[in-house]
Amino acid sequence: MRPDLPAPPRFLAFDFDGTLTDFVAADIHALDTLRRAVCPDVPPAAFEDRAVDEIMAFHGRVEAGQADPLRQDAERLGRTLAAYGVTLTAEHLGLYTRALVAATVPMPGAADLLRDLRGAGVRLALLSNAYDGAAQRARVQA
Repeated sequence: MRPDLPAPPRFLAFDFDGTLTDFVAADIHALDTLRRAVCPDVPPAAFEDRAVDEIMAFHGRVEAGQADPLRQDAERLGRTLAAYGVTLTAEHLGLYTRALVAATVPMPGAADLLRDLRGAGVRLALLSNAYDGAAQRARVQA
């Protein structure tokens, strides 16, 4: 190694959502899948806007100690659907979750980057601030 070049890193950590994957795109896909199945007459943009408002409000309730973080999807989707006269069911939650997992794909170049770093002997770590570890592990596996 040339002495004028920095040593290669021995360890790198990456955030999952927004760095290695595009959570927003996956979420929009999952929301639209749910909308099309449950309330297809609602305009996509209106449904998405309502769902975004609900997730932001949910995070505020969690920070204030007024909501259980593990109920994120149930609360957010329940409130979103209720705005359109629909009661959330377990089937609705399952549909959203399956669509979210299916739409979880690496950002362009992410898989190659990780493969190259690992091949160069760099130790890698994956970080996430997702509330539900089991659900996040399913997305990581996808």
